Amino acid sequence: MMGSGEIALIIVLSIIVILVTSVIGGLILWGLARGLGKIENATFLNSWGLYWILSIAQTFIGLIFYGIFIVIAFNINYNDIIAIGIVAYIFYYIISIFTALGITKGFWKCTFGQATMTHLIPMILYFLLSVIQIIVLASSNSYYY
Repeated sequence: MMGSGEIALIIVLSIIVILVTSVIGGLILWGLARGLGKIENATFLNSWGLYWILSIAQTFIGLIFYGIFIVIAFNINYNDIIAIGIVAYIFYYIISIFTALGITKGFWKCTFGQATMTHLIPMILYFLLSVIQIIVLASSNSYYY
């Protein structure tokens, strides 16, 4: 049984980790906006704020999308769940990208091309990691899924 001091420590450490990772995300977004995106009005503080807005938007998109996937998964044949999962993941990826680009375009009042260049490297990395994840999932033994 955990005591109240341990629970408080876990909460404080969680808040510190979330803040540090959000600062790192804001710095990366700021560097990409100024460097690749050529967005002149990008500062660290508004990049950090945009990072939080994008994180909250992605959280809601993920909750909605995976909620829909779970409802569908419980109502279909077991053999089709992997294929539907991969297709749903691709749709989730596309919706996430265009949501991030739209929010960035509106937030910084930049062009769609500038918003795309700002998010280009994270999109490529996310795509590559997703492909690796799908390959590992497809090549693993059926015992795991």
